[in-house]
Parts: sequence; structure tokens; C-alpha cells
Amino acid sequence: MEKERGRDVSYAEVFEELHKKKKKDGTREHWVETRASDTYEDYHKRLEEWQQTQPPSTQPTPDDMASLWTEAAGGANTGRVYGLGIHRLTGHPNSLLANSSSPQNQEQMEDMRNEIRELKQQLDSQYGTFVKMQKFMHKHWHDLSDNEDE
Repeated sequence: MEKERGRDVSYAEVFEELHKKKKKDGTREHWVETRASDTYEDYHKRLEEWQQTQPPSTQPTPDDMASLWTEAAGGANTGRVYGLGIHRLTGHPNSLLANSSSPQNQEQMEDMRNEIRELKQQLDSQYGTFVKMQKFMHKHWHDLSDNEDE
């Protein structure tokens, strides 16, 4: 596709080429499914919104476009993004998006692991308090019931 057009092509162009029915004359029309048109339109809407928040001369980076596409497609599902396939970090549309080995993703994963560890510790502490309260209630329940009967 890049050879035919003599330039790099965008995610949207590759997606459109793959998700529109081809007519006998080689032109394309009608999306193969509603999800395809919805994703394509949502991507362009998100791209336009992104551009409005940037200085006029700023162009989206390949990472920006990959993120916008991923959001429009509803995120990754089992390591794949609708219309793109497996991720890895480059700006080439058919080379796909960022993977978990990027330094930023590794840092985010470590932050999440730390947060999970802290939450587990809090849960363990609260559970320990709950068990102690249960034992206390069980031990003193009869005393409370006996006092009510009097």
C-alpha cells in the first residue's frame, strides 16, 4: 500500500483498505461490518479532538495515533486491537502498537504490582480484625443473650 501511494500510510488508511468491500472496478465502498465504520469514525473524532488541544503546527506522533486508535477500537483484547492485530511499538500502521516490554509499560506494571501488594496487606489486616471481632462476638454472644432474658 505504501509503494502504491509513495508514502507512509496511516492506521485509518490500512483499516479502511481492509474493512471496506472492494468493487469490481477496484474502488471500495460499504464497510464489512458496523463495528468497522464505528471504529473508523470514532478514531477520526478522537484525532480531531486531540488536534484541537495541540498547537496548530503539532502533528500526532505514531504513539499518539496508536493510542487514539486503541481507544476508538475499545482497547486491547488478549493482546490485540481490533483492526490492527498484535501490538508493538512503532509508527508503522501494520507493525502495530506498544507491547508490555516498553520501559513505560514496565514501570506502570511495577506500580500496579506495588499497589496490589499494599491493597493485599490492607485486606489481610482488615480480615484479621474481622476474625478477632467474630471470635469476640461468638465468645460473648451467650453472655449478651443471657442478660436480655433477665
